[in-house]
Amino acid sequence: MKHLMILIVLFSCLFWVIDVVNAVMIYGYSYEDVYLYFYSDFEYPEIAPFNALIENVHINLYTSLLFNVFFLPLFLKLYPNKKFAFIISLIIFTFSLLYSVSDIAVYLWGVIFIYIKLISFLSYKVLSLVALVVTFILIVYKQVGRVYVGGVNFIVLIFSFSSLLFLLINLIMFYTKLSFNPENIYYYYNGNEELFIKGKSFESIISVLALHIVSGGVFVFVLSHFYIFTEFIYKGIAIYLSFVSTIIEFLSGFFIKMGLFIFTYIKLISFFMMEFLLAFITLYVIKDILKGKLQWTSKRNSQELS
Repeated sequence: MKHLMILIVLFSCLFWVIDVVNAVMIYGYSYEDVYLYFYSDFEYPEIAPFNALIENVHINLYTSLLFNVFFLPLFLKLYPNKKFAFIISLIIFTFSLLYSVSDIAVYLWGVIFIYIKLISFLSYKVLSLVALVVTFILIVYKQVGRVYVGGVNFIVLIFSFSSLLFLLINLIMFYTKLSFNPENIYYYYNGNEELFIKGKSFESIISVLALHIVSGGVFVFVLSHFYIFTEFIYKGIAIYLSFVSTIIEFLSGFFIKMGLFIFTYIKLISFFMMEFLLAFITLYVIKDILKGKLQWTSKRNSQELS
C-alpha cells in the first residue's frame, strides 16, 4: 500500500508539471498573453469564439476533477490536522473550478476575469503542489493506517458537485458545437457547401474518438465506482446503461460521417441518456453521502478498506 501511494503521488506530480506546461502553451503566463488569447489584438480586440472557449473549459474541468480526486484522499488520510486538511482540499477544488470556468466569465463579463483566471490558476497549482509534497513526506515518514472515511466522503462529495457542473458544461458544449438539430449534426460531420460548412475528416473523427473513449470511460468508471456503494437497488442497470449510452454517443459520429443520417438521432438520444444517467448517478451519490448511507461509512467497511 505504501509503495502504491508513492506511485500515485509521483504520477500526480508528473501530471502537475505537464498541466502547467500545457496551460502556459495555451494561455501564456502573463496578463498580456492571456488577453491576446481571448482578444487576439490590443488595438482591435475581438473576443474568441465561444465554441473554442467552451472546449477548453470542458478539458480543464475534466482534468482538474480527476487530478483532485486522485491524490487529495491521500492528503486527507495522512495529514494530522483533519480540519486544516479539509479546508486546504476545499480551497484547491474551488481554485481549480474558478480556473476552469473563468473562460466563460471572460467571454460574458470582460477582461477583469483574466485576473481571476491568473490568480486562481497560480493558487491552484501552488496549493496542489504543496499538498503533493506534504503527502509524499507523510507517506515516507508516517505509518499508513486505515482509510479516513470522513475524508473520502468529503472528496467524493465535492467531486460529485463538480461533476454536475462538468455535465452542464458538456451539455452546453454539445449544443454550441453540434446543436440539437439532426440536420446540423449531420452537416457538422459531413459539411454543407451551400452553408459554407466544412465537414470532419475520418482521421479527425478517429483521433477525437480515441481520446474520448479513454477519458469518457474513466469519468463514467469513477462515478460508477462511487455509485456502487449507494443503496439504490438497480445499480447494475444504471451503470451498464451509462457505459453503453456513452460508447454509442462517441461511436455515432463515425457512422454519421459514413452518411447514415439515422445515427444523428441515435447520437442525440444516447447523449441525453448519458447526461441523464450520469446526473442521476451523481445526485444519488450526493444524497447517500449527505444522509450517511454510503456502505463504506459503516465501521465494517472502513476496516475492510484499511
